[in-house]
Amino acid sequence: GEHAVAALARRVPGPLAVHTLKPRERLVFLLGGQLLYHRGAAPEDHVEPLLLGELRRDLANADVVALPTVDGWSDQQWMLFELCYADYRPQVLVLGIPASEAAEVVEGQPRSSPEVVAEVIERARRWCKEHGCELVLLADSGLEQDLLAALRAAGDDLVVVEVTPNASPMEFAQQLAAAIAGLLD
Repeated sequence: GEHAVAALARRVPGPLAVHTLKPRERLVFLLGGQLLYHRGAAPEDHVEPLLLGELRRDLANADVVALPTVDGWSDQQWMLFELCYADYRPQVLVLGIPASEAAEVVEGQPRSSPEVVAEVIERARRWCKEHGCELVLLADSGLEQDLLAALRAAGDDLVVVEVTPNASPMEFAQQLAAAIAGLLD
């Protein structure tokens, strides 16, 4: 459908604009799906433009792109990024693990596990090292304890952001901005 065409064209529809492949000095790319980043019904409840506003206070040429997938999980998000969006060459890649990461999809089988999360983090770490990119791990509030433990263990030397329970979209964006602003210099 339209998302496949957009992916092939390397276009990313965002809440405020369609992002295209163009050189950016300070690009933050958000993986994790819209359920993670769109925290309410209104457009202003979206972390992408809120984070952009926070970062642009100090960095005029910062940009933020979030994959348009609605229901994301780590393995799917990484595959999409590597296949379709790696050419964006972000300076900071945020690998978000949503609360719905291990939702049951077929006959009670979860689509992810602590092992999958650890493996995806390793793949993202290798890619970032090869491409001079900073990797940041993001754990949604309400993430299952075994998944959170896997993320913490795999990211022991990385910046890890754990979304505060009941954080407003703005508080979420501010928490993320505080963690990544120093990586964009």
